[in-house]
Amino acid sequence: MEINLILVISAVIFHFFFDWVLQPRNIALTKKKDLNALFFHIGMNIIPFVVIIGFFMYTIEYSLTQILIFIVINLVSHTLIDWFLPPYKEVKHIELINWTALDQVLHLTIIFITLKT
Repeated sequence: MEINLILVISAVIFHFFFDWVLQPRNIALTKKKDLNALFFHIGMNIIPFVVIIGFFMYTIEYSLTQILIFIVINLVSHTLIDWFLPPYKEVKHIELINWTALDQVLHLTIIFITLKT
């Protein structure tokens, strides 16, 4: 299936909006050590994201199976990535890995792959 450019741009914009702009700072800081904070983030930020993008997918004739695969894979992978990647820490030395950047690269890569299915 050819990927729809408007869908991809919408997914990136909505992901940024839901995963950054609407995520409360205290949730961002605690979701890696507190399951309640993680599930709050998933419920308030990620579920709306996948539902909106799932609706867009429906309007451009993705099958129900493709939409469900997108939703399930993105919910599960987002939860696992947010739980298992190390938390952001301010450090005085240069880190070899920017964990926040890696977090976003993984999320966006999975979004692109699941939009292509």
